[in-house]
Amino acid sequence: VPGQMSSALRHALGIDKRELPAHIYMMRLLGYPPGWLEEACISHSGITMFDGQGNQVAQPGGETGQVHEQGSLDKYDVRKIHQYPGFNVPPPPDTYDDSNHYQVPPLSRQQSVEVMLERLTGRMVGGYKRRKLSLEATGAVDDTSQSTDMEYEETPEAAELPEDNCKFVPPLPQDETFPPPPPTELPPPLSESDDSQSLS
Repeated sequence: VPGQMSSALRHALGIDKRELPAHIYMMRLLGYPPGWLEEACISHSGITMFDGQGNQVAQPGGETGQVHEQGSLDKYDVRKIHQYPGFNVPPPPDTYDDSNHYQVPPLSRQQSVEVMLERLTGRMVGGYKRRKLSLEATGAVDDTSQSTDMEYEETPEAAELPEDNCKFVPPLPQDETFPPPPPTELPPPLSESDDSQSLS
């Protein structure tokens, strides 16, 4: 999980549990990892929705016919915003902050998860849940349906799938093909003078 370091990883990096890894100090300069922010982003498809009467459905907080900039309707899944102790959440109390050695600013509230979530207010989602379609609101369905003439073809039982599940067998070629015949004329033999010239 991003932001959580196992003891095996700490051992591999050569740091003990009271030290912050070097990448945390670099994050203080460079900010939240853009790859993880993109992972949390739920992009708007750009598809315009229409209701049952053919009217355009307005986006929440938008107006009908309003043109949106690319990315302006993007939302962020708060469950995918990761916490990095020493960068956007305080590290454990006995952790040594070596920001002077790395020449980076100390832990700042401006980089905290709380401030990040405040900036994303109005653009956050907590995850999507499936909703059941309610047919009760559409009114009662008339059981007396009209019959319409419709052409259809009955399929005999013999037309069902064979036991091999319609495995494709390519057809054999129409004509039997033979390899091309050998050449009728042979190249002229080399003479002795040609042999002596090739050796010199």
